[in-house]
Amino acid sequence: NMPWCFISMDFVINLSKSKSFNSINVVVDQGLSKGIIITLCKKTITVEEMTSLFQNNIFNRHGL
Repeated sequence: NMPWCFISMDFVINLSKSKSFNSINVVVDQGLSKGIIITLCKKTITVEEMTSLFQNNIFNRHGL
């Protein structure tokens, strides 16, 4: 298994607002590294915005 080959993802919503964000996206590597990446987002995040978050914070750092 390679790191970041198997991941799980979830949202924590309705947090106290900070700089216009009220939620976080949590991505956990289920493979070797057991790493975690947490990014700020809004509860009303769109599919396009989520794709951009994934591209910028997961794919660009770890590839596929």
